[in-house]
Amino acid sequence: MNATVMRDSKYFFGVTLLELMIVIAVIGILATIAYPSLQNLIRDGRVVSQANELAAMITYAHSQATQGIPQVSIEVDPGLDWGATLRGRNSLAGPSVILRQMDARNTNLFADGQLPIVVNNRGLVISGPVCFDIQHTPGDQARSVAVRVSGQVLVQGTPCP
Repeated sequence: MNATVMRDSKYFFGVTLLELMIVIAVIGILATIAYPSLQNLIRDGRVVSQANELAAMITYAHSQATQGIPQVSIEVDPGLDWGATLRGRNSLAGPSVILRQMDARNTNLFADGQLPIVVNNRGLVISGPVCFDIQHTPGDQARSVAVRVSGQVLVQGTPCP
């Protein structure tokens, strides 16, 4: 049989316009239902990523302080579109050098504790314990980053106590 459809044939192969329109309508409905969930997933992923990045910066500060830099500080600018800067000094009287920076967009950061975070050469946080809440918008589920005096960093899915 020929690849083209013949009029005399008993069976016709192909897709009608009506079937194509039904499939497109079903895909449109499914996309409309899935879009809000996808947006929430992207927002939650952004918050988790930024919390992990802040925790990694604090852990890096702890390791730099214990490996010979006498004083390391992390300056955090809380609020919407927050940022953090990691600075180190080769001597207590010397100038500070930027070791690492991060900018976080489209999230809010709330700090509970004294800023900046200062880590001495034994790895202890001499500025005291600090807890950060990171949220997309106030009222959303928060991700917290807690810094203990020992230098331990905890990332949790619950807000700061």
